[in-house]
Amino acid sequence: MGVDLVFEDQLLEGHEEQIRSNAPMARFSSLPCLNRLLGGVYPGLVTVIGAQPACGKTTLLGQMADDLARQGTPSIVVSAELPAFRVVEKSLVRCSNGAFSLSDVTRVANRDDGAYAAAKEEYALAIAPDVCVIDSPVTIPDLARVVGDCVHLRGRAPAVFVDYLQLIATSGVDASGDERIAILNCVRALGDLARTYAAPLYLLSSIARTSYDKLDVGLDVFGGSQGIEYGIDNALYLTVEGDTKAERQANLELALRPVRLRALKVRYGRVGSASLRFDAAHATFWEADRAHA
Repeated sequence: MGVDLVFEDQLLEGHEEQIRSNAPMARFSSLPCLNRLLGGVYPGLVTVIGAQPACGKTTLLGQMADDLARQGTPSIVVSAELPAFRVVEKSLVRCSNGAFSLSDVTRVANRDDGAYAAAKEEYALAIAPDVCVIDSPVTIPDLARVVGDCVHLRGRAPAVFVDYLQLIATSGVDASGDERIAILNCVRALGDLARTYAAPLYLLSSIARTSYDKLDVGLDVFGGSQGIEYGIDNALYLTVEGDTKAERQANLELALRPVRLRALKVRYGRVGSASLRFDAAHATFWEADRAHA
């Protein structure tokens, strides 16, 4: 296929049409700060999310998926760590609006509990029709087929949430394999999938252990960072707040953990940060100025 010399005055009208249509396909409602940091939910973009331990990145991913599903955007959740019922369990707790916690959910589910019944009904009506949780081993071609099926069935691309990147990338790598190459290839393949179907893709990533206690981090914080750095559009990093290691440890023990979500790389949003509160017991993030006591 040859390349022709065509000056932009001949292409301007087509470019302008694309510029006008290049708008977010959705916006997050439970955490509006995500719209400020990322510009909204853009089709075909790949976002990676990393976090220090105990900051709740899996919960954050699930809340984002539920948020979009409530708005009618199909959401596919690939859960390589938690079984599907655990993912749904967290959603039910969020739907209870604080009526019961993760430690209570089994007990209330086994008795005639009105709060559980109400949470289940809300989840069944408002979220479940637009969420698909995959907890079995999945390859990139498998995922592409599911995304394609969703486009065919619903007439629109789904948002795809992967928990988490390194586990899926290295699931078929033996001890003699190079994990960095596996991660690089996985990110490239997932990026191709996102662009092919115009599906926004959100990937949880592990971080380097040497970065656990660092306050100032860059894209090298992610495991397999070179492959991630050059294969993604957005990068978010979640860290517990505190100026010292002792203060950060104390904050991790609070009922509402103060955490900060930082944008390290963005395509349409802006590099910045947002202060959040992580309610681990109720599997919910709140923006700091909206946090429930």
